[in-house]
Amino acid sequence: MKKEVIRVGDYVTIIEPKFVKRVGYQIHPSDFYEVLKRDPNVVAALKLIGISPEYEEESSHGIFDLRVSLNVPKELVKAIAFIKTRQQRFGGNIRSLHYVEDDLSILKDNFFMVLGKKVVKTGVRVPSYGGYSSHSGESEYEPGYLADEKTHILLNIMSNGKDYWIETCNIKKGF
Repeated sequence: MKKEVIRVGDYVTIIEPKFVKRVGYQIHPSDFYEVLKRDPNVVAALKLIGISPEYEEESSHGIFDLRVSLNVPKELVKAIAFIKTRQQRFGGNIRSLHYVEDDLSILKDNFFMVLGKKVVKTGVRVPSYGGYSSHSGESEYEPGYLADEKTHILLNIMSNGKDYWIETCNIKKGF
């Protein structure tokens, strides 16, 4: 039996309230951001280069737009978090779905309109290979790929003004 196609604008009912936070490797820069912005060494480094470590939201005062200057500490800490993530090689080669930890069981059996749809891939990253073969005298190249690749279709819904992504296996079409 062919699966039903779900399109943007269709209504779906949540069977299993298991929402996807992100798709990717085990470590993400956001895993370090909150800790780093309070780290005394990071605060001291920002002060050392003459930047106030205040993490203010974007705002403007009069005719002078200060959004860029107020976000400098935030952007520097994000850069440090990204560097830390790269140093740890993103936690390995496994690309997977990472789920929202909050208890959202209240959304079970409720229906929502589909606002967006995307296809994502998970699996084990196999890096590309290239080199010169002294035996044959030719260059070799093998592009990278995902081993044990799985395809997931994610649907975007909104509840109480907040966006959520959910796999199609956790919903049913209609009311």
